[in-house]
Amino acid sequence: MTNDRPPVIGVIGAAVSANKGAASMYYAVAETMASEHPGAEIVLLTTYPDEDRTVLEASGSAMPTIVDASPVTLLIAFLVALPIRTLDALGIPVGPFGANRLVRAVRRTDVVVDLAGISFADGRGIPLLGYNSVMSLFPYLAGGTVVKASQAIGPARTWTTRTAARIVLPRMQVICARGARTRAHLDGLGLDNVVDAADIAFLMPMGDSHVDEARSLAPQGGLLILPSSVVQGYAETADV
Repeated sequence: MTNDRPPVIGVIGAAVSANKGAASMYYAVAETMASEHPGAEIVLLTTYPDEDRTVLEASGSAMPTIVDASPVTLLIAFLVALPIRTLDALGIPVGPFGANRLVRAVRRTDVVVDLAGISFADGRGIPLLGYNSVMSLFPYLAGGTVVKASQAIGPARTWTTRTAARIVLPRMQVICARGARTRAHLDGLGLDNVVDAADIAFLMPMGDSHVDEARSLAPQGGLLILPSSVVQGYAETADV
């Protein structure tokens, strides 16, 4: 980040319209950056650009630059970006490879924060492993600096998961380990770019109005439970 302009922060791996956890992670990054770096620009690379724009407009939050990163669009950008890191290292202009909109978005950023949830974990299937790998590796290939935020990673014991993790994760500038179990999984991969950090989903700043509203919903001295959208869906289906 330079000292003569506010930073440009890319965010990938979380759509604010997807679920409450993803939204809280995005707001944690966006609001913290706004507080720490006034004038910072957020570039949201999202699977659901139209839905996210609607949610953000309704929330009254500062509107980020929204870029379509839906799976097919992201895969095309990933393939376009494959030679870029090498071209940059050789000092050769990227030329037409830099014309892709996702590539241009990444190359404008000072850092890209990867907010993907559970990733590089056994038992989640090859398609999801491939998607995790493409999403995390693309900003690096496009010439960006990538920080993988604190979410669950691993275990990566199978050959496919372990191979993907060993290709992708060393290329992250920093990986934030959420808790001792994730740290153990990452240490088992022999990584030296890992730091311990709190779960970013719980770092979303809370205003006084939110605190007052939560207190009004719970009986005095009682406990208020706010389920995730997934748990809420299960409860509604079971008519609980």
